[in-house]
Amino acid sequence: MPSLNRKFRRFKSSLAAKYLVVVSTFLVTTQFAVGVFQVGRTYSRQIEDLRDRAETQAQFLSEVAPEAIYNLDFLYLETLMQQTSRERDLVYSIIVDTEGNNLTRYLNRDDRVIQRQLSAAPAMTDPIA
Repeated sequence: MPSLNRKFRRFKSSLAAKYLVVVSTFLVTTQFAVGVFQVGRTYSRQIEDLRDRAETQAQFLSEVAPEAIYNLDFLYLETLMQQTSRERDLVYSIIVDTEGNNLTRYLNRDDRVIQRQLSAAPAMTDPIA
């Protein structure tokens, strides 16, 4: 047993052990940095994809809604809002008039995100927000 302990102490103080520790630390640090980079890149891609889908949905609604509003077809607008709300990544969609009043009733007013956006609705200037 003493010879095994002596061999371990000799290896521990050897240049190979120090090299192994330095290289292992470098590899673990590099792997961690690459992992963080990949997570950030994936997050950015998902945000961009969500933004594109929201803009596409808003563009579609901005093209379809004016005719329904002109014809006073609010049932059609309600149906559009329900369809939009089925998209699991989009929280809600709403059509507001120039004073910030919503024109559809299909809206979960208990949701804090929706309440916050409704309070900011009169300040909206871009229809694709």
